[in-house]
Amino acid sequence: MQPEDLQLKALKHCSDHAQREIGGEIYVEPKDHESEWDDIFLRTIHNQAMVIWQQYGNFKVILNDLNHPVGFIDSGKWKKCSWRPMSYSEVKNLVLHNSFEIHKRLKIKDIGQGENNSLEALLVDPNDKNIRYKVRINPSLKHIISILPADYYDKR
Repeated sequence: MQPEDLQLKALKHCSDHAQREIGGEIYVEPKDHESEWDDIFLRTIHNQAMVIWQQYGNFKVILNDLNHPVGFIDSGKWKKCSWRPMSYSEVKNLVLHNSFEIHKRLKIKDIGQGENNSLEALLVDPNDKNIRYKVRINPSLKHIISILPADYYDKR
């Protein structure tokens, strides 16, 4: 099979997989590729890098005094928000899967019901108790509404 044919086959396979896993309107953009003969498998191996992206709704990124991102607010995630409790592991997995790298070292200190039937979790850095974030979650849809420094609302 020619490299161009392999590239088209890889693109289709990636697009189909992304559509099944993510859904919605998906865009797959092929990047650099290479094909080489493998003496062990006795066939050509095609490596294809791709970027998968999907348009996301509008959200606000919160910057600190140095113009570094420290959090976000996605107001669209308030839709259909209704209270239901979530376990510690559900909250932890949601935050780890959907947040900035800095939040991966933080620990959940407190979970409770927040405003407008949201779930609020307080995250703290075990090495620096001054680093604290408040996470608001739509528990019915399991979407993060916002991740902000805990004192964000005090400053407004």
